[in-house]
Amino acid sequence: QEHPAMYSHFASLFEKYYYGADSPYRNEELYIPVLDILLKSRVLSKTEQRKYDFQREMIHKNRVGTKATDFDYTLANGESKKMRAFKSDFLILFFTNPDCATRCDVIDDFNNSEVLKKVFSHNSFNRNMLTILSVYPGSNVKEWIENLSTMPEKNWVNAYDNGMVITNKRIYDIKTIPTIYLLDNKKRIILKDTSLEEIESFFLTKQ
Repeated sequence: QEHPAMYSHFASLFEKYYYGADSPYRNEELYIPVLDILLKSRVLSKTEQRKYDFQREMIHKNRVGTKATDFDYTLANGESKKMRAFKSDFLILFFTNPDCATRCDVIDDFNNSEVLKKVFSHNSFNRNMLTILSVYPGSNVKEWIENLSTMPEKNWVNAYDNGMVITNKRIYDIKTIPTIYLLDNKKRIILKDTSLEEIESFFLTKQ
């Protein structure tokens, strides 16, 4: 017989290690069957049921191997474009915010990566091998513009989500800042909610 307290305890452990943003064991694909079982349980509270149902909904969006959901991004000059219009062989989606304290180290690491420098230096069929699209999904566009000078320009496209469509329509699961995806030239997701280290490992295997 299921014991509600123990069931909730073990459910929280699966969540912590398979879904937690800071967990080294994070693996959404392994978490999906756990959620399927949890949501069949009758011992979880309604609050827990809603939480796990929401997690399952978000995990099933933009899974590895699927085509990334398209969205409009807006440049500082007010021009809007489609994410899928990029012609790069690879595209990094870099969801961030204007607060440099939480992201500058990560950006510096990307800029100083010797692996990515080699990828950036290559062109194929007259288009970039790799581009980074930095998107601010929040509402304080004025602050984003004021901090735009802290963002790199070479190989980066800096934009914001006009109207917070990504957040309001839950297009992407942005649990933490930055949240990073790697896409191929057909905008299929290679790496989801990833890191510089995983991106470097991917490109090292391509050499």
